[in-house]
Amino acid sequence: MYEAEGRKRYFKDLSRRDYIDKAFEIINSEGAESLSIRRIAKAFGCSSTSLYHYFKNLDELIYFSYLVYLDEYLKDLNSHESEWKDIWEIHIGIWECYCRTAFRHPKAFNAIFFSETGRKLPEAIREYYAMFPERLNIVSPYLQVMLKSADLLERDMVMVQRCVDSGVLPPENASKLNHHVCFLYKGYLKDILDYGIKETEVEERVTEIKKEIEEIVGMYASDTLGHDYGHKGEAEEYFTVWTRQDPAVADVLEKGEVYTAKESFIRKKNGSISDYYIGLYRWLTDKCRDIMAVPKAEVFPIWLSMHEEYRLRPVENTAVLKLNIPKKYIKVFSEYAWGYRVNYMYMPYDKKDSDEFNRELRRYNIASESSLITGNEGNYYPLLKRKIVKSWDRIFAIPPFGPEDELGICFELRPEWLAECERY
Repeated sequence: MYEAEGRKRYFKDLSRRDYIDKAFEIINSEGAESLSIRRIAKAFGCSSTSLYHYFKNLDELIYFSYLVYLDEYLKDLNSHESEWKDIWEIHIGIWECYCRTAFRHPKAFNAIFFSETGRKLPEAIREYYAMFPERLNIVSPYLQVMLKSADLLERDMVMVQRCVDSGVLPPENASKLNHHVCFLYKGYLKDILDYGIKETEVEERVTEIKKEIEEIVGMYASDTLGHDYGHKGEAEEYFTVWTRQDPAVADVLEKGEVYTAKESFIRKKNGSISDYYIGLYRWLTDKCRDIMAVPKAEVFPIWLSMHEEYRLRPVENTAVLKLNIPKKYIKVFSEYAWGYRVNYMYMPYDKKDSDEFNRELRRYNIASESSLITGNEGNYYPLLKRKIVKSWDRIFAIPPFGPEDELGICFELRPEWLAECERY
């Protein structure tokens, strides 16, 4: 960045502040994807190169424009803090205000707090309010917490420590409360980024996460100060599952990040037969999108053992993860049925259906049904080929025949789901 004196005014008497105001106007009404160097130059009637006298690039301008949403968060804080009567109401109230603004503007808050640029958040906030000093009248004391660190866990720990100092939270539970709530928030934010949210749904989602934060406080607090922070209503149902993964997956989770399986990992693992597996997994992912939670981005299945006695055994240079995953994120189906899809075979409903299809194969003297899909025979028997492909649609309609046949998949692993990790 240029120093302040080098940023004064260039071309048509513009300033960094002018650029931020105009960029925010576009972002707030149309989204950041609508902002371009050419468009903002046209709005000001100046050269496209003018922007580079004020910002390193367009991304830096977008980042500073996103900071305007912090004003909304701080206004919300100021309007509610007089209502908070004790340390727990303050702690939970701050999270409530933060989540309300973050859920309204998820892309902005993800960029502000979790992007590479976000690591310079304290410096950026100071610079922002130096450019917009008139907005200092809305700045609450909680801004000072954001100025201490760009890291979410570190910022929340400042507030958690106040609960410890107040004698309502045992010191040994401080990091547990801190991690549990921060990972919960990151999970909610990722859900919204992946699946979107309507303005009319924001308050419902805020109420939902506030309730969960209260329950977490109830788990770790030594004194809830008379608040009923116990578990209320029906608890979310979970599967306890196991998965054997590369140790790098465990590293991602232990850093507090969400893991998804990418194409590069599948290619590294499967080498020359990668295209086969990638096509197969894309087919399965598409089948899942209408029936369970699957991120919008291209992701691939993560395979789960539903019972400890049938889990994959550990081998050298692997990590076996035990996870507690909400049921809505998992699909359980028959491993036996999946074998038909993997081998390009007809997937029968039952023995009668299987016998009838085998009689058809014998009638046409077809020795290998998979050749109808992988070879030229399908060109001569298109109805049989179509019948095989159509049968795969019943992959989730065929129930597992027992616990040993239950195969689970999900499409992401979240740090708050990790119960145990064994490395080998």
